[in-house]
Amino acid sequence: MKYLVNLRIGTRLRVGFGITLLLLMVTGGLAMLQASRIYGGTREIADNWLVSVQTLGEIRALANGVRRATLRSVLESEASAKNSQRSQHDAALASMKAAMASYEKLVSSPEERQLFDSMGKAWSAFLASDAKLLALSESGDAGFAAARSLATGESAMLFAQALDLVEQDVKLNRAGAGVATAEAATNYHSTLLLTGVLCGTALLLSVAVAWLITRSIVTPLGRAVGIAETVARGDLTSNIEVSGRDETSQLLLALRNMNARLQDVVGRVRSSSESIASGSAQIAAGNTDLSQRTEEQAASLEETAASMEQLTATVKQNTENARQGNTLAGNASEVAVRGGQVVAKVVDTMHDISHSSAKVAEIIAVIEGIAFQTNILALNAAVEAARAG
Repeated sequence: MKYLVNLRIGTRLRVGFGITLLLLMVTGGLAMLQASRIYGGTREIADNWLVSVQTLGEIRALANGVRRATLRSVLESEASAKNSQRSQHDAALASMKAAMASYEKLVSSPEERQLFDSMGKAWSAFLASDAKLLALSESGDAGFAAARSLATGESAMLFAQALDLVEQDVKLNRAGAGVATAEAATNYHSTLLLTGVLCGTALLLSVAVAWLITRSIVTPLGRAVGIAETVARGDLTSNIEVSGRDETSQLLLALRNMNARLQDVVGRVRSSSESIASGSAQIAAGNTDLSQRTEEQAASLEETAASMEQLTATVKQNTENARQGNTLAGNASEVAVRGGQVVAKVVDTMHDISHSSAKVAEIIAVIEGIAFQTNILALNAAVEAARAG
């Protein structure tokens, strides 16, 4: 697994498909080899053993034809009949020799070669006896007894020996065909078993390779998705470990760098937010102070307005007082004029007093009263003037 994370995904896929293809090639190659063996065994059965059995059967049938034509030639008394049987004998003999030549090409084992050689010698001995028998059949009645004795004796024995060797050879070829058939069946079953084992092994290895490759790709991608979801939730404290050089490792490395950059950005934003919060708090405090001052100014303005109203009222009152003072001043002036008139009268009275001592006390009392009234009027005028000022 650690080796896989150091390979690129494309390389991993190529290796995986290469292993799968290699297993398929090995499986196919072994299957073809076994199929070739089965085909070879089948061809050996069809082209050798069965053909050999068939050819030996033909040899046996032709040998019987030769034997039958010879015996009939011995039994026939007419020359034309003998000639006819001799022609059949010669044709069967020629065909048997051709069959023997064909069979010799099919001999494949040392045992079969030994049997073939023995069979050839036996047939040579039989054909030599057969030639004697044919010669005796040509001698007429004089040679009939010898021909019959040879036909039922030596010739029959040699023919039986030759046929026995043919039967042995047939059994040998049938046994060879049976062995080849068994080998073909064994190869077939072993091919099935081997193909099944190889296919199963290839399947298991392919599944294992596919699982390893998939796991080496999906696991880091799952980690990347989890990290992305964690970042999306606002958690930037993930510990991202990178342990490879493939594309998924590069993705995790990029996520780690992004996470670090986001942490730095968030830290800066947090610091700026704290500064903004501090400035906002100061602004809020300033706004509160300003509000308080505004309220104080409003209160002062209200007080000023009240004072202005009082001042206006005072001014109005002072104006009224000034008017009253003016009126009082006019009254005082009139009083002063009257006082002057009184003084003039006093002077006149003083002249009169000087003339009358008895009336001095009255005159003094009158003067003191007038002076007291004058002081009162002057005091009232001063108060009204102060109010007016």
